[in-house]
Amino acid sequence: MDTVKDILSSLTSISAPSGYEMPIVRFLKDKLSIYSNLKIEEDVLGNLIVTKNGKTDKSIMLVAHCDEIGFAVKYIDEAGFIHFSSLGGVDAHILKGRDVTIMHHGQPVYGVIGSCPISLSRNNKSKDVDISDLWIDIGACSKSEALNNVSIGDPITFKTHYNELRNNIFSTKSVDNRVGVAILVLLIDKLHNINTDANMYFVFSVQEEVGLRGVITAGYNINPNVGIAIDVTHATDCPTINKNAFGEIRLGKGPSIPIGPNFNNLVQNKLRDIAIQNHIDYQVESISGYSGTDVAELQVARGGCQSGLLSIPCRYMHTPIEMASYDDVLSAIEILYNFCLN
Repeated sequence: MDTVKDILSSLTSISAPSGYEMPIVRFLKDKLSIYSNLKIEEDVLGNLIVTKNGKTDKSIMLVAHCDEIGFAVKYIDEAGFIHFSSLGGVDAHILKGRDVTIMHHGQPVYGVIGSCPISLSRNNKSKDVDISDLWIDIGACSKSEALNNVSIGDPITFKTHYNELRNNIFSTKSVDNRVGVAILVLLIDKLHNINTDANMYFVFSVQEEVGLRGVITAGYNINPNVGIAIDVTHATDCPTINKNAFGEIRLGKGPSIPIGPNFNNLVQNKLRDIAIQNHIDYQVESISGYSGTDVAELQVARGGCQSGLLSIPCRYMHTPIEMASYDDVLSAIEILYNFCLN
């Protein structure tokens, strides 16, 4: 199995926004096909579900969403400029001048998000930006030329720039939530030959960024006794973030094991106990309301599920370049590995 760096660089290079997860699902099916003792299948919505049979009728479901934020081609004007709509929550202010990849029939078409330069605007000062004020320039000279290269509805993602930084930190697009996907892949590798009491369901869910849709169907069909979502959380260890309002979560200090009504206390306490007993770094985060992650729907799936959340700190979430720590990823794998054995 690849190292965490290898698997993350591969996963983040794939363009797969919400509703267009087929490329990453194909990649994962191929990657995991080496485990002949595991059942690998897709459900109707597109979730990839990997099943490992245990010794009892109890079940644990671990879920990480495999989609990313992105866009879709909305309209092509007569000059060949491409207008687009968002898939998931994106701040329009950060989009100007960004490199993007449009996937057309499985092939990448590269472009740049353009806008009117402030020095040429009528009021010559910044204003609120709406996505409708922006466009993508692929260098086409006409609508017909653009239509020969892209189609209405084609998915768009930020172009990959994978960088390894100081202190075991890396930056790239789609850290949200390819770190969760990488954790599940590496966890499957650690557990596939170990006899566990519980039946294990590893779910790579789809369409999380547009309404947690994948986990709704997967949670209903699997109906697990215990479920844990693996996702990212905002790192607040950079300037201008109000820690009085958002708490303190730092890169490299371990995954977050949050507290709040969206989580089962028994599950979260067990995760914390495992971290303490095994001398694994972790952080505590208070989330007093809706978590915005797959656990929110897993908690109320069917008749209800004892649900937890393990989160990787992420700087600059939902931007073209997100940042996380390899150390936090490795700590999360060890916590989950021990949880599944217990």
